[in-house]
Amino acid sequence: MELSGLFLKNNLFFRKSFAIFAVRYPMKYALKQRKWLVFLGVLLPINLLMSLDRNAFILVSPKINTIFHFSYLQSTILASSMIWIYALAQIPAGWFINRFKPHVVLFVACLAWSLSVFFFPFARNFSDFLLLRCLLGAFQAPDWASSIVLVNDWFPPTQRSLASSFLLSIMYLGSSVSGPIVTTLTTKFGWASPFYSFALIGIVISFLWLRATQDQQSAPVQQNETNYRDILSAKPLWLLATLYFCTTSVQSFFSLSMPHYLMEYLHVSYSQMGWLYAATGLTLYSSVLLSGLLINRHAKTLLSGNHMRLIPACSLPLAGFALLISSYMGSLTLSVLLLCASIFFIGVSQVSIWSLVHDYMKTGKGMVAGFTTFLGNIGAALTPIATAWLLSKNHNWHLSLLIPFFISLIGCFICTKIGRHKTLTPAASGQ
Repeated sequence: MELSGLFLKNNLFFRKSFAIFAVRYPMKYALKQRKWLVFLGVLLPINLLMSLDRNAFILVSPKINTIFHFSYLQSTILASSMIWIYALAQIPAGWFINRFKPHVVLFVACLAWSLSVFFFPFARNFSDFLLLRCLLGAFQAPDWASSIVLVNDWFPPTQRSLASSFLLSIMYLGSSVSGPIVTTLTTKFGWASPFYSFALIGIVISFLWLRATQDQQSAPVQQNETNYRDILSAKPLWLLATLYFCTTSVQSFFSLSMPHYLMEYLHVSYSQMGWLYAATGLTLYSSVLLSGLLINRHAKTLLSGNHMRLIPACSLPLAGFALLISSYMGSLTLSVLLLCASIFFIGVSQVSIWSLVHDYMKTGKGMVAGFTTFLGNIGAALTPIATAWLLSKNHNWHLSLLIPFFISLIGCFICTKIGRHKTLTPAASGQ
């Protein structure tokens, strides 16, 4: 009760705070535009649903492990397999987005992954779950790249950081509310109920998206207009994608390892785990939205002065350090506060990185977004497996959490190498 009351109180405080920002921030003209309405009314809910679908298995996994007798390593493989396939499918997804209209690709993806979610309760062994997790990852792959390309196409540079922060925040809102939603549905109606519920909602919203964007007439990018070799060999893209790799490596603890960490190491109950998972999700949601508002207000100065890179250079190592020392706290309250601090700095890093990516998007937008997401999700898939393997060998969270901490330091070093580039390469920009 104390955890749920704290969550509701913080949520009410954030809603009031956001109302103040919404009144003060000059969006009244932008909101009148139809694209902003479609963005807020349909695209954001799709990304919210993607987060709910992705987290459903993670939150139900303690129940599934008990029923099907899966080990923690097997459970981690199932959880990370979706991210592996999601990552590997990013470059093909980027090609499809460049070749076809991004809103059409997004419709097909949302419908397909919702159907995959529907069949999770029919799985009967490890192989069944592995197949469904891989299908979920493959079909969700075009979502983020499509959304980023649409933001880049629909909005002027002065509004892209804000729109990107909305996209990030809505996904992290999904992470926040997925905890209490999934655990409540699972407790009351069984572990299959979240999958059925989210799948039906996804099928409906995919057709709403198709209806809302049916008048989009933007021409698809032709294959001969884009030199993918030049794009993928550009040093700025590799630096940004590697920086995103480091960020998602630290963040992967919260998306994959945290339920096990809370229940096995901090000894919280299953229902408490859901609310604590929500608390970190709400912190991340607040972080990306607030930092997006602030960065968007000063985006021109930050980008023109090459100062944007300083934000992840500071926030990423702080996130890794807070995560590491949380395992040394003897108090549940202190540990959770440090976990929230870590995920807050992750959100700041995320918004600044995607602001830099938008600044580099001159051509081949789907491929740029897809490759960045690809490398980021490789980190999100590799790090939990490395952490789980090390934990299985020494049963020591202090040692295991050194992995994301050192990766965060590598990310800080990469920030020092990111220079000011207006295009990826002359060839890529069509010059």
